[in-house]
Amino acid sequence: MLRTNRWVASIGLLLLACGREPDSSAATGGSPVGMTSGGAGAGAGATSTGGVTQAGGGASTAGGAADTTPDPFSFTAQVDVPTSTLLESSAASVTGIDAPATVSIVGGEYAIAGSAFTATNGSVQVGQSLKLRLTSSAVPGTTTMATVTVGGVSASFNVTTQSDTPVMGSQSWPMFGHDYSNTRASNDTTIGAAQVASLAVAQRITGAGVTSTPSIVDGVAYYSDFSGTLKAVDEATGAPLWSKKLQPGMLTNSAFVSADSVYTAGEGSTVYAVNRETGDVRWSKKIESTPYNRIWSSPIVVDDTLLIGAASYQVFFPTTPTFRGSVVGLDAKTGTEKWRLSVCPAGECGGGVSVWSSVAVDQATKTAYIGTGQAYSQPAGPYSDALVAFNYETGARVWSYQITPNDIYTINGGSLDRDVGAAPNLFAATIKGTVRQLVGVGDKGGHYTAVDRATGELVWQRRLDQRNPPGSPIGGVMGTPAVANGRIYVTNNTSLNGTGRFDARPASCTAFALDAATGEVVWSLQVGAGSFSGNVVANGLMYFVTYDGQLRVVDAATGTLLRSLPIGTQIGGYDDAAEGFPNGSTSGPVVSNGRIYAGYGWTWGGTVSGGLVVLEAD
Repeated sequence: MLRTNRWVASIGLLLLACGREPDSSAATGGSPVGMTSGGAGAGAGATSTGGVTQAGGGASTAGGAADTTPDPFSFTAQVDVPTSTLLESSAASVTGIDAPATVSIVGGEYAIAGSAFTATNGSVQVGQSLKLRLTSSAVPGTTTMATVTVGGVSASFNVTTQSDTPVMGSQSWPMFGHDYSNTRASNDTTIGAAQVASLAVAQRITGAGVTSTPSIVDGVAYYSDFSGTLKAVDEATGAPLWSKKLQPGMLTNSAFVSADSVYTAGEGSTVYAVNRETGDVRWSKKIESTPYNRIWSSPIVVDDTLLIGAASYQVFFPTTPTFRGSVVGLDAKTGTEKWRLSVCPAGECGGGVSVWSSVAVDQATKTAYIGTGQAYSQPAGPYSDALVAFNYETGARVWSYQITPNDIYTINGGSLDRDVGAAPNLFAATIKGTVRQLVGVGDKGGHYTAVDRATGELVWQRRLDQRNPPGSPIGGVMGTPAVANGRIYVTNNTSLNGTGRFDARPASCTAFALDAATGEVVWSLQVGAGSFSGNVVANGLMYFVTYDGQLRVVDAATGTLLRSLPIGTQIGGYDDAAEGFPNGSTSGPVVSNGRIYAGYGWTWGGTVSGGLVVLEAD
């Protein structure tokens, strides 16, 4: 049985924290009303028109007294906006006054006649315009408001973040990147710097290796493992709720959890949808037929479409017919293919261009963004090692930005192997006084690149890897960065160790915080082991896991390493007998409900032991 009561309680607490009572639409998952009546300045005898509240009785002008009560005004609500994004309202003109009127605001900032935004009380004159500004919620499907009061008349600017199918509360982590913007930023404030020293493993659920980022929804943790099994366990106790073996081995990607289904994918390029309560298979769909095909991309469902990348390990076993990478849109209810976008079109690309990356989604523009891999044979084509934007309803390409041109690589030789395997991040940044909507991504060439979300125009690029040439086959940026508070938190692998394919690992990395507006380095930290894991930010802390299974906890403000602790039974070196790293980790950690979740156990092929751990602090 789904934990509906817990979800309703979470929504209620969230709304109360915002100064709102939970209403029936919120409690049932319905869309919040875009324009709300009432607001600051409303009280007994107040009247409401649209999004405007006017104090009852209006203003008196008898005896020539100044009239500082304006005519009603309003701001257009914005819906389906990205999470954690700075947004400006439409302009509203102030009319109906004959003397300056006082201005105050709750929940945001205002600007008068194009002046700088401020939250300080001020005054406005007739004919001047007002604009409001606020930051959207970090929680999908949540409404945030800024309410301005002018001479006793109030109006609200409401913004509602894009839905997470369903709206599931501030502590949920329902998909690979936490949200459609891939912020990998948690709202949990339970664990701070003071609690780091007491972090310890509270639950250990052993089994096969786990390289996925766990999904946490309504008190349940969902994850896949190297035995080909998708599992649901109690988030606090680890008690099994259901387990479904979907294939012989290696389910490596992260599950997407919707209102009634859980989605995953893996060997044989098969995508699965299972019943969220029981694990029973609703449908399965094979999306690629060339030899040595496989899915590493994590499924993302938006509206009624599942988005996923197709990939191949022909990079190790060249064969015919040649694999050609693509992004595929499936009907989320049936698995039927709706469209396919080739990133290695015949005539432009010789073959390859696996899509290891997972999408970021901007519902407001119906645009999705994904990274691509290198080509396997000449020519490389324009869409290899690139960031690609496309319409998620039709699959039509909007633009592409190629980070490394002419990259052709297989295990038998080639040039660079500089895939864009990390998932893109969506974020806003104020640049020269203008709020810009950006998409950024890291690549194995050791760069983080930020471009304009609408046009693909380069805004800035930061080279993180100082080797010449930068990057390597398992170097550069391999894990997806986190974005929070105007900073990008990213790790870049800087050296390689191992004698062969099975024991290859990144021997070192550097963690960075970058300014989201400029790409300037805020701080950097050298770490004595490299990382494949996604990064996480929560309550002033940055988390990532290195290949040897150590959870690294870093002060997000200063870059100080606060603690390293193994999540396996010991620090995870290479095990010859297992041909892998049973105590190592490539899993991205998750912070939710006062706990940290991470998988351990990985190998380059076959299977390996491992499991899921739950860490808590005293």
